[in-house]
Amino acid sequence: MKRLSLLMFALVLGACGLGGPKEAEEALKDKGVLDVLEEASKDRYDPPADGRLTEEQVRMYLEVKKRERDLAKAAAEQLKAKGQALKEAEKEGAGLSTAWQSLGALKDLSNLVTADIRAAQELGHNTAEYTWVKEQILEAGLATWTDNIRQQTSGSLEMALQQMKDARAQAPNEEMRKFYDEQIANYEQALSEEEEQASPSEATQYNLQLIKKFSDELKLLEEEIQKYGLASSLGRDDEQQ
Repeated sequence: MKRLSLLMFALVLGACGLGGPKEAEEALKDKGVLDVLEEASKDRYDPPADGRLTEEQVRMYLEVKKRERDLAKAAAEQLKAKGQALKEAEKEGAGLSTAWQSLGALKDLSNLVTADIRAAQELGHNTAEYTWVKEQILEAGLATWTDNIRQQTSGSLEMALQQMKDARAQAPNEEMRKFYDEQIANYEQALSEEEEQASPSEATQYNLQLIKKFSDELKLLEEEIQKYGLASSLGRDDEQQ
């Protein structure tokens, strides 16, 4: 469940010298999706007991993401082109032709979804290790997001608590002071519960500090890869314009 949540969160981010989009298009033809998945299923990796990433692993992840960017772009462009061709074929009522084009589009969709695994294989990396590294990076990102939300919540509670205390100090009678005392107690309990929320594990905190060295490059790559998501590839942006 934890692994699935991390991969969804998610859903939730070209190696130098491997060439541009044209070469990426050729790479997608060299190996089918089933071959990619079958090869990946053979990889094994035993994560370190302390759960800590190494700088070398983060650099490996960046290298894979760069190549994924090129492969995802090529797959997205192919999918978008076939999607448009499919629309035209449907308008003309080409039954068998439409069916074949649909199968081709499904292949390109699979290429898009598995672009990072394919990239890891092309670069000679263990896909099981890459997947573990990816999960740790996603977990660190989730921890950061959760901590930001917790801080915002605590800030709002502290502000409301102070307002209750100020109002109590100006209460005209004992009945109103009693009312504010109850509200103050509720806010103090809520704040206490926020503070008791489990903090990230030592491994996650360590990984966060390591990843910060590469945060700008990671963010840029994630933004680029998101450009080639399913919505863009299926031409939804064009439909909305």
